[in-house]
Amino acid sequence: MNLDETLRRFEVLAIETALACANGVISQAARSLELNGSTLSMKIKRFGIDVENFRDEAGYDYAGPVSTRSRGISIHPGSVLRHEMIKSAIETLEKHGWNRTHAAFELGISVRTMRNLIVEAKMLGMHIQDYRRQLS
Repeated sequence: MNLDETLRRFEVLAIETALACANGVISQAARSLELNGSTLSMKIKRFGIDVENFRDEAGYDYAGPVSTRSRGISIHPGSVLRHEMIKSAIETLEKHGWNRTHAAFELGISVRTMRNLIVEAKMLGMHIQDYRRQLS
């Protein structure tokens, strides 16, 4: 996998995460990504992202972190998107010295979701440093 493909996947993941948090509302997603709404719309079109997949049929406006189950978004364990989420979480944790609160805030997810991603990474056999040793 080359750098362009990796960056593309990360950008799609970031856009999809922002859309999920914003219940498919492009202006809210753009604000969370610190982008202009028209720029985000252009990227959504370029990547072929279906915004309707992120809208709740009942019209509820969900606030807070991404919860894949409560929003009906299907990111199954073992999927490429799930694997990219886990890799992104681990990289962000390393960036923040394994501070789960700061890393979760940067990614727009809850600390509980961050913890679950760490557990899932360990279950998948991904090499995870013992972050508790770093705190001593």
